[in-house]
Amino acid sequence: AGDQLALDRIDHALTESSGLLRDTVTQLHPAVLRQAGLSRALRDLGASTAARGNLQVTVEAGQWPDGPTELDLLLFGCARELLANVAKHAKATSVWISLSRQRGRAELEICDDGVGLDESVRAARLADGHVGLASLQTRVLAAAGELVIGGRTPEGTTVRVTVPVP
Repeated sequence: AGDQLALDRIDHALTESSGLLRDTVTQLHPAVLRQAGLSRALRDLGASTAARGNLQVTVEAGQWPDGPTELDLLLFGCARELLANVAKHAKATSVWISLSRQRGRAELEICDDGVGLDESVRAARLADGHVGLASLQTRVLAAAGELVIGGRTPEGTTVRVTVPVP
């Protein structure tokens, strides 16, 4: 009986691990990004982030074209990194993702209602080897874009990524 219980627990752990691995691989480069485009991929990313992080995630992408665009990989990578940071560090309950295209520029904005991001904490994380935001900023700058991190009133953080549309 004890052996069967141990086998059942191992089976359950392997099934869970397999599902988590599949979710991780899908988030790194989702097939939906190539087929349905960024708007749909962001909705899927928001839903999986909400489920894992016990967050309410709202995605507004009505002004984004259907289907794939040249900016999808960059903007999806930005959203994935920023949402991971919110889930890990912000202690937020809600996250808002806005994706739009206007006047020749694409804009991705992610806002949360968490504890905010103090610049000294950000510098300390970078010194400790946490290079996610710095790497993100480098990729955005390489695309002639801009990444701006700001506080929200009364709490939380807003990150805005803008890049020219090719």
